[in-house]
Amino acid sequence: MLNRAAYLCEQVHHSAMTDSHSPKRGLFQRLLSLDFPPFRRADSAVAGRLEEARRFAGFVQRPRPSRDGVDVDSFRDSPTNSRYQKQIPISEGRTAIVYSAYDSRLKRTVAIKRFRNDPEINAKDDYLAERNSAAAVRHANVVSTYDADKDEQGAFITMEFLKGRNAQLEVREGGAFEVERFVRFARHTLEALAAVHRGGLLHLDLKPTNIMVSQQAGGSEFTKLVDFGRARPIRDESGKPPTGRGLEGSIYFTSPEQLLGEELDETSDIYCLGCVFYWVLAGRRPFTARNAFELKEAHLQSWVLDLKQVARDLPEGLSDWVMNIMSANKLNRPQSAEALLKTLEESSWCVSEQEVLLAEVEQAAGH
Repeated sequence: MLNRAAYLCEQVHHSAMTDSHSPKRGLFQRLLSLDFPPFRRADSAVAGRLEEARRFAGFVQRPRPSRDGVDVDSFRDSPTNSRYQKQIPISEGRTAIVYSAYDSRLKRTVAIKRFRNDPEINAKDDYLAERNSAAAVRHANVVSTYDADKDEQGAFITMEFLKGRNAQLEVREGGAFEVERFVRFARHTLEALAAVHRGGLLHLDLKPTNIMVSQQAGGSEFTKLVDFGRARPIRDESGKPPTGRGLEGSIYFTSPEQLLGEELDETSDIYCLGCVFYWVLAGRRPFTARNAFELKEAHLQSWVLDLKQVARDLPEGLSDWVMNIMSANKLNRPQSAEALLKTLEESSWCVSEQEVLLAEVEQAAGH
């Protein structure tokens, strides 16, 4: 692998480091920062090439704009124009509509989640609760939340705008994920979920439409967790865990304890994520039924077709790994996202981050 990496570095080094707009630059910058011990050995051919690239990269960064002559007034809202312009609807849910918009103050595209003005759907300060939940978690695989406010159209939250499609559309339009793609998807979502739990929150609405698959500058995929509208603290001020609210959210991707109104913990999110994993690998929902009552029973009784019978080409152990996450008994599931991520990395079918990156660099080099 080291010889291949050295050769690929040679191929992409010049175009990546001399052209700041090259799509290969993102890949090469990731390679520069890769924490892989053999790359750091003094006698490694890759280490020598990377060290040369690190020294050279300092001379080709984009120059920072001068602070002289900045018109401060240009950053203020116009009295006749809204700060958020060109609002275009991009998705719609029961409680809110999400728009893309141009932030005329900060000169960037953002996503705006506008809450419906319906007291039966949204409580008075739902938007503040969601903002506080999302802002409590800062992680590369979690969407960034900027602010919450109200205007003449009602309450809204501004967030990072993500280019790409959610996991539901990715599967519906492109089919089930290949193993290598699934490993990256699983790794990113588990790291995001671990960050959410470390932040003291349960997401409680993990489903394919709440996981975005975006493209990085270098062309590789990057997954982000979105929508904290149903998030709740793992423990309230008195130390009590939250309880399920019955048929809330998507019944296809909800845990048995949520349906039963029982106490919830991190394993509830893990179960829901297992249902998402089933979806992206099988290209179909894990549970099907004629009505909500039958769906509830399917969750409670684990009436689900084994993944290995639906996706027969999966490597040994992957199906069992997913089915274990979806156990109806919460005690039989992995007890934390960190523990689940560890079993992922240790599995025989897991593609290492280094191999994935080298494959991307190889593709960028035209091999």
